[in-house]
Amino acid sequence: ELAKAFYHKEPKGSWSPIDYFKGRTVLILGTGPGVSEHKLAIESFIDKEKPLVIALNSKKNIEDKKIDLRVACHPIRILSDVQNYKQLSQPLVLPKSMLPERLIEELNELTTFDYGLKREEDVFGFENNYCVIPNTLVIAYALAIANSGEAKKIYLAGFDGYPPGDDRNKESEHVFKVYMNSNNVAPLISITASSYQIPKSSIYSMLP
Repeated sequence: ELAKAFYHKEPKGSWSPIDYFKGRTVLILGTGPGVSEHKLAIESFIDKEKPLVIALNSKKNIEDKKIDLRVACHPIRILSDVQNYKQLSQPLVLPKSMLPERLIEELNELTTFDYGLKREEDVFGFENNYCVIPNTLVIAYALAIANSGEAKKIYLAGFDGYPPGDDRNKESEHVFKVYMNSNNVAPLISITASSYQIPKSSIYSMLP
């Protein structure tokens, strides 16, 4: 509810993802156990395919040097993770100019890219320096950034899903459903096991 309050107004940002993402294959690392379980395979896949690797929030589940960018969008999560970000080497993409001034000051010593966000039910929209997404889950924000940058394909790892009955499953499933029903979005494939209704492939079939 707090995130909704921050991101109901007109979005604004100063960074465009196009230079990072255009024509690239992207790998988004989730926070599920699938990343740790298949860590060596994922790192081999990164070495082989050279995707642009995005980690969500401050999660550290593979070798730090193999991650290119981190993304975050929930104000409370960003605030709680600020000290962790200061220990990490990647630039952080977030809707910085839309955050409270106090939090912006906390982030000033980090390398950040300001990409705006607006929440609008059942919409995935990608503009040069902001997006419109169906909820404020960080995976929705990451997918929007990759598509704004004109990525050619998006792989997911670590989106296992929550236990049955957990309401967070509905939120995440909604993101993927709206995404898959949107026009002109990059193909999406999970390379580790996932309970979500998205295309899947085994990471091991992609390794030599």
